[in-house]
Amino acid sequence: MFQNAIEADFVGSGFSWSPCVLVKESSHVRTIILNRTKQLNALSLEMVSRLLELFHSYEEDPNVKLIILKVSLLRGIVMGGGAGVSVHGRFRVATDNSLFAMPETELGLFPDVGASYYLSRLPGFFGNFILILL
Repeated sequence: MFQNAIEADFVGSGFSWSPCVLVKESSHVRTIILNRTKQLNALSLEMVSRLLELFHSYEEDPNVKLIILKVSLLRGIVMGGGAGVSVHGRFRVATDNSLFAMPETELGLFPDVGASYYLSRLPGFFGNFILILL
């Protein structure tokens, strides 16, 4: 019932509906909202596929001038792919209860989604120190 209420709110409001990825279209702006809150917005294959599809279509669309990805509020647990998606924007907001993690490194895997890129660019060589610990 709640999902139907959400879908009803989106009809005619400039939003396109996908269960995990919401898109609001407004003139030349596309706002992408991750919508998997019960799973802490952990990225799924469906979400990554939809994001890739959207980014490719926006790249080809001359009417799209700005893409806003609404995952840049780093609140609570921020880890793995979600961390990678959120840190590449120009603005990021972390709260006092943010917990950042790259759990794949415990398994011996290389950090995904550009972690070595953004960690190495943190001020004061802090990111380089973190990379050594990973």
